[in-house]
Amino acid sequence: MFEKIEWSEFRRRHRHGRITVAFRKIINLLARFTLNNALRVIFYRCTGVTVGKNVYIGGDCSIDDNFPEVVSIEDDVIISHRVTVVAHDRSRLMVAPILIQKGAFIGTGSIVLPGVTVGHNSVVGAGSVVTKDVNPYTVVAGSPAKIIKKLEKSE
Repeated sequence: MFEKIEWSEFRRRHRHGRITVAFRKIINLLARFTLNNALRVIFYRCTGVTVGKNVYIGGDCSIDDNFPEVVSIEDDVIISHRVTVVAHDRSRLMVAPILIQKGAFIGTGSIVLPGVTVGHNSVVGAGSVVTKDVNPYTVVAGSPAKIIKKLEKSE
């Protein structure tokens, strides 16, 4: 997994040509508006996002196409429609990894910001802005997302 680093340092380590950048943008656009989830997952994998098994990514989701290699989605995750996942912050000139762990659910219209880990079996409520890590078995909601309740661990 990548660590949080400066924008210029990341660009120096991971040089991509204009054709690669254009390819990613086109594939990302196709992924956003594809009706079939299996194709959508394949398209996101082609851009560089790490996507596990049995993952659902809803339509019109935007997963960072500038730095997709720092976004990891584990198995059994549900990302609802119109979710935005951003791995970079141009104003602070930094790139930070995003990890969505096994069994997590991210509600419609949520925004996941750089450097966030969404814990396993946690729930992010619709329209939330996730600015900090979400602990496992936790429900968060709001802008910024705050803990609503803890979930019971089931065997």
